Amino acid sequence: MSVLSKESGGDYNIGCINKNVQNYLGNRRRQFLGEGDAQSLYTYFLESEHNSPGFVYSIQVDENGSMENCFWADARSRATYQYFGDVVTFDATYLTNRYKMPFVPFTEVNHHHQSVMFGCALLINETTESYTWLLKTWLETMLGRAPTTIITDDDKAMAKAIAEVLPNTTHKLCLWHMLQKVPEHLARVYNKYPQFQQDFYHCIHETLTIEEFEFEWTEILLKYKLEDNSWLQGIYARREKWVPAYLRGIFCAGMSTTQRSESMNKFFKDFVRLSTMVRDFVHQYDKALKARYLSEKEKDVKTKTTKPIMRTCFKVEEEAAKIYTRKSFIHFQEELFQSQRYKASKTREEDEKKYIW
Repeated sequence: MSVLSKESGGDYNIGCINKNVQNYLGNRRRQFLGEGDAQSLYTYFLESEHNSPGFVYSIQVDENGSMENCFWADARSRATYQYFGDVVTFDATYLTNRYKMPFVPFTEVNHHHQSVMFGCALLINETTESYTWLLKTWLETMLGRAPTTIITDDDKAMAKAIAEVLPNTTHKLCLWHMLQKVPEHLARVYNKYPQFQQDFYHCIHETLTIEEFEFEWTEILLKYKLEDNSWLQGIYARREKWVPAYLRGIFCAGMSTTQRSESMNKFFKDFVRLSTMVRDFVHQYDKALKARYLSEKEKDVKTKTTKPIMRTCFKVEEEAAKIYTRKSFIHFQEELFQSQRYKASKTREEDEKKYIW
């Protein structure tokens, strides 16, 4: 992009953005995807479909019959989605194979608070068309059940596809991705006003209601003379998708970022390399998936064969220990323990019912 900018006399004269260049180069590279590599991938899918009931796959081809996008999911991933598919994170990364095809996993958390997979894809590019094809294919695979919430980074092509395919799903933007460029775009303010970072953090993370957020946001703009800052105007226009105060009532399974997807991507990088051929990638993916299943089984065994130490004398703690997985119980136990810091008292009686606060 820097070369194009220099030759054309500036960024505004290029006529495209960095993502357009990436998609173009990606398309050119993947034109050289070997027939043997693509055929091996197809053979693997056929064998998996035959040997593993419930395994599904889909391959999109171009007008010349060459492979473009592909998606696959095993039976366990599809079954798991029916239990834990309320909130899904959706992210893409490049560092997975020699053709640099974006690897797109659908990720959630299970009852042990572990990351689990609901299928994944290798895409030829990151355009709205590719994402639309993928979401439609994935939704059909999951028996048409759309998630309540989907969390992504701030990708416009992805946002358009989600709006078309999942119109009734709450689309939440990754809070970390939204805020990571604040120091870059507001460097002058950061350097001149040491208090700005604290004020901005409080406005985003500490306000509980929409009214509180709007009041503090306005105060910050006036205090630091940022009313005309175009970048702030841009993220403010999308505030309903990323500001915590606007999402208090939306179930997100404890997630505000695409960290689950990104951690899963890092996990898979222990199994694949930049030089990994596509036909080898799917085999390595299968190994990685089995490793995740083994980890889940170990947590199941721990929950069933051991007993946690009680921290209170409340009967409800003992009953919760019998029902919850160990990880969920630890969260519940901490909440119960901390509740002892508060004193309950009767405030009023209505219709012979006592209200305790």
